[in-house]
Amino acid sequence: MRSSHALVALCAALLVLPAAARAAGPDDKSDPKFAARALAEHGNALYEAGKYQEAIDIFLEADKLYHAPTLMLALGRAYAGAGKLVEARDVYRRMVGEQLPAGAPPPFVEAQRAAKVELAAVDKRIPTVQIAVRGGHGGILTVRIDEAPLADWTPARVVPLNPGAHRVTVVPAGDVGVSREVTLAEGAQQRVEIELPGATPELVPVVVAPPPPPAPPPPPPPRRGSIIPAIVGFGVGAVGLGVGIGAGVGAANGASTLRKLCGGDVCAPGVSKQGQSDLSSANALATASTVGFVIAAAGAATGVVLLVVRPGSSGPQRAAIAIGPGSIVFTGEL
Repeated sequence: MRSSHALVALCAALLVLPAAARAAGPDDKSDPKFAARALAEHGNALYEAGKYQEAIDIFLEADKLYHAPTLMLALGRAYAGAGKLVEARDVYRRMVGEQLPAGAPPPFVEAQRAAKVELAAVDKRIPTVQIAVRGGHGGILTVRIDEAPLADWTPARVVPLNPGAHRVTVVPAGDVGVSREVTLAEGAQQRVEIELPGATPELVPVVVAPPPPPAPPPPPPPRRGSIIPAIVGFGVGAVGLGVGIGAGVGAANGASTLRKLCGGDVCAPGVSKQGQSDLSSANALATASTVGFVIAAAGAATGVVLLVVRPGSSGPQRAAIAIGPGSIVFTGEL
């Protein structure tokens, strides 16, 4: 069966050469197609002799000169004969994914169809290994298979390997590695456990604490209200102060007139009508002066409260005013 497969591949490679090229003279032998055909014949002879690695080297060289699906099919079969099933699968996958040009020779089409069939068969023969590591103190690990680094290793990764003996090595960062030998049969699925210094009897699950909840956003800055009400309060106080001062001056003038008419602060009975009128006016002005000063004090205090509180503000509003006989008490917090 092996000889017939190789013969088909070689014959197909020869058939794809144009008829004119096969009939050409010696001067045309410099064409890469002729060199590729000569290499294919030599590779087929090596394959028939069971020298698969040498045949692989020859088929690779022929493919560099003239790429053809027929040569690639012979290469895949040589890999499979050498037990390099992973490499054979890669060759078949490239062949299956290759887009043949329109009007490709029938041997090319047939080689691609054969690659699909042989790819499925090779896939079932490839063994796999899963590497489990204990210990290592949670540090960075380097995993090597047959001294070749295994990129992107994880404990769950299943690694396809060729049948036969392999050496698995795990090296913790800054420490000495630990190796295990494993022999894989075709189609086997094997697990390799490697125990590093500091390993526990059982795999310790990693518990990740949930992150703390995010801090609440800061409250918006307090909104400052309008100062217009405070200005109005101060204005009322200013008016009251003016009234108090004016009425006080009028009351003082009235008292001076009474002293001239009566010779004292109180007129005796029978005093003139002018004295009585001046006395009434003085009393009224005195009362008005008192009221004016009270209004002035109340307006000033109200203005201070409104300046602190500011109506419409979003901040705390803690201010109060108390007006009593002879006193005005203001309490608040800035």
